[in-house]
Amino acid sequence: MIFFLISSFKNTVEAHWTLIAVPSFMTLFMSLIISGTQKYQRLFQKFAVANITVILLARVLFLMPQSPFILIRHYYPFFYGKQWAETLHQAVGDTPVIFENSYVLPSLYTYYYPHARALDYNTKSYRKTNYNLENDCELSGQKVWHYQITNERRPSLTYIDTKYNPGLLHPVERFTCVNTLKVSPVELPCNLKAGTSYPLQLLLENKSDQSVTLYNDLEVDYAFFVGKSDFINSTESYKVEGPVIAGRQKSNMRIHLKTPDQPGKYKLLFSLKTGIYKEILPARSTQ
Repeated sequence: MIFFLISSFKNTVEAHWTLIAVPSFMTLFMSLIISGTQKYQRLFQKFAVANITVILLARVLFLMPQSPFILIRHYYPFFYGKQWAETLHQAVGDTPVIFENSYVLPSLYTYYYPHARALDYNTKSYRKTNYNLENDCELSGQKVWHYQITNERRPSLTYIDTKYNPGLLHPVERFTCVNTLKVSPVELPCNLKAGTSYPLQLLLENKSDQSVTLYNDLEVDYAFFVGKSDFINSTESYKVEGPVIAGRQKSNMRIHLKTPDQPGKYKLLFSLKTGIYKEILPARSTQ
């Protein structure tokens, strides 16, 4: 517990991370307590008392109105999360909200408003979560709000002014779902020459039985990854033709793949872009 307490000052710590280790810890401790020496048992009791004291102290501090924890940014959801959710819900009502690069925000929003709909899309540098693996086609054609975390204000957009993750609301009059779509190269060599353009055929596949209506422009682009947030994005995007992609439909499209000028080992990632999500990577892509 002390380790996780110290870690929480540096980054966000989820309480359930420790649950998977509980059975093994309990078995190990019981075995050591029963067969351990008197010195070990006394040491264990001292650490147990210290841990319990830290837990009780932390609970008291979290309940205090002017807790010193309020100054720690990673604890903002505990103190400002409800205010943020209430402010957001007052602005959007029952209209679904689409977040980006966050599994915390849709979870927090639906915690305070269980009947609200919230999804998340991840950009190229962010990982997938259960919120961007859901069936987003349930919102196809509906009006949604895209929530962009930012401190910047724009007169034409609604600004959610809260201490915790303020942001802008972008209206999307008719939502285009993308999670059932997959982009993959038909044939791609393992080794490519640096600074060279290659004609490439891509396969765009709808993995669902449900058709996808393109209410907004849908484009394909790619990026060469060096690391998690270090990538070289394509300078061109390629529009997906057709107003509807039928269920299980497969279609080919041709692009020009331009490799980086610097030789090296890269991971190639193809992604879809739709509407205002010009930098958003839907959950299904191929690398």
